[in-house]
Amino acid sequence: MLFATLPAHMGGRDFASSYASLVDLIAPSNTSVHVVDLGCGSGHLLQLLHEQGAHLRLTGVDFSIAEIAVARGSLPTDVRLLAEPAQSMSIPDQDVDCVLSHLALMVMHDLPQVFAEIHRILKPGGRLGAVIGRRMLLGEAHLAYREVIGRHAGSGLTALAAEETRSLDGWRMLLDPFFESVQFDDLDLPWRPTPSELCEALRYTYDIDRLPVASLPQIMAELDEAFAGLVDGEGRLTTGWGLRRIAARSRNASGAS
Repeated sequence: MLFATLPAHMGGRDFASSYASLVDLIAPSNTSVHVVDLGCGSGHLLQLLHEQGAHLRLTGVDFSIAEIAVARGSLPTDVRLLAEPAQSMSIPDQDVDCVLSHLALMVMHDLPQVFAEIHRILKPGGRLGAVIGRRMLLGEAHLAYREVIGRHAGSGLTALAAEETRSLDGWRMLLDPFFESVQFDDLDLPWRPTPSELCEALRYTYDIDRLPVASLPQIMAELDEAFAGLVDGEGRLTTGWGLRRIAARSRNASGAS
């Protein structure tokens, strides 16, 4: 799990990973704090949260039954897991202190309904924290990547994400009806891979996942060739992943439309 192992930098702050930047949003407390990981996948963020102490009551939500099964096999039994859509959760109204999400919101359908549902389950003033995509790769590798993928995907490359998620103004429009004190921070994950290491990591990204399987060998060969022209004297690229962290507070019910 690449994002779990790469240090993340946000302004003048350093984190062990992009996941850790979300854990940082949970304030110390002497009382029980209910935290939901939305789009929890295999449960890495939930594991980090569980290590913070018994005061956290943890719930993971993911639409994928397979991912929930993987998470159930690795997480402590006191972590509750729900295989259900983010647009319609079984969690009671105003039951949650904090909702976190790591690289999941951008690919969810009907985001206005997702945010309405997050607002419904959050207590007034409850916290939302999310890591979303910003820039696929840092440095020159990004342009090389876009050129190769663009040749194969054309205008359909961005079809997975809703139009609103492609700009900060779009995100603000989605969040504003339900949240206040919204803050966006760039989150960089520097990395110095070889071309082959970067190509292997890209196989598991959303863009590559949408391309025809039959085209993948050719695409990977073209990416490897493009990246090879950018390596330093040690045969490595100066690149990384460009993410963004969102932090916000739930509006009171009277302030949400």
